[in-house]
Amino acid sequence: MVEGDEEGITVIFETLLAMKRTPLLQAIFLPTVIAIEFFLLSQPSFAAEDECSSDTGIPYGVIAPIDVGHVRKTLAESGISVGGFYLGETFGNTGGIGQGETYDGVLWTYLLSDLHKAGLWKGLCFYADSYQIHGRSITADNIGSLATVSNYEAMPSTSLSELWLEQHLFNDHLTFRIGQLTADTEFLLSSGGSNFLNSTWGWATLPSFDLPGGGPAYPHATPGVRVALKPNDKWNLMLGLYNGDPELDSPLLLMVEGRYNYNQGGRLPGTVKIGGWNQFGTLHDQLFASTTPTVTMTSNSVPINSDWAIYGIVDQRVWRVPDSKDASGISLFGRAEPSGKGTVENAAVWGVRTTINF
Repeated sequence: MVEGDEEGITVIFETLLAMKRTPLLQAIFLPTVIAIEFFLLSQPSFAAEDECSSDTGIPYGVIAPIDVGHVRKTLAESGISVGGFYLGETFGNTGGIGQGETYDGVLWTYLLSDLHKAGLWKGLCFYADSYQIHGRSITADNIGSLATVSNYEAMPSTSLSELWLEQHLFNDHLTFRIGQLTADTEFLLSSGGSNFLNSTWGWATLPSFDLPGGGPAYPHATPGVRVALKPNDKWNLMLGLYNGDPELDSPLLLMVEGRYNYNQGGRLPGTVKIGGWNQFGTLHDQLFASTTPTVTMTSNSVPINSDWAIYGIVDQRVWRVPDSKDASGISLFGRAEPSGKGTVENAAVWGVRTTINF
């Protein structure tokens, strides 16, 4: 797969290892899928270290910045950033359980506000976003794999997603976020894997099927709180507590992740992340349900008394173009996820990313 960005071209390879599937899905043949995507804007991410707003009202890195009549810049002067994107993708499937073409699309909008500029105390941020999802899923209709072909495939709906307040303290070394949250915007992420179209490198396949309702991930947010500690640019620690099932009231889901950045100013920088999660309560495995196999909070099927996983993520540049001042070169990245009993166990993925900047 080849993808373009503002700075150049990135060529990416991926291998999926040791994925345990249910017997129902093991015999499914995964065909070739061809995809075309159209972007108006690239989606910014709002992590713990991000600012509440920008000077222009437009996040860094968007593909096509749009500011009609300088409305976004005017709002930014009051501490308010608004924006979004529309993504449309079409897929053609030539084999598997069904043949044909599909189209699906997502309209995403957001509002981010620095409430200090609105008269409240310093370091307080407000954020809300929404999705309008439409079209058909190539994975559900034609393929039937565990991991969806695209990160943006979901049931058609129009809904509010995240809605939270975040307080920055001690020069942004400590942040508290509370409200309606998704964990996939901050946990289990690889910078190298973020270029993939396939959902494997978004919210991982393992929590998607081992957590009730797929866990707090796109497009379903759930009540929660997240604390992030960043003593310096090398170290970061995050802890999140979420309602375990985004569609029902359920026992808590605990997520913890530590990050170490090394050699960031050198030619071959890298990042290591170690984390894990634990879903409290007694779950039940529904391997042969009529719907997608997952675990639930119901009394059906086989009880699971411990639903947990640990994971490790590595992003490492291994070669850089001689005398280059940019990020041209080759990087490796990978993620391993051993877990307790669940629908998916012991997932591991890795990839190679080659970036050429012009």
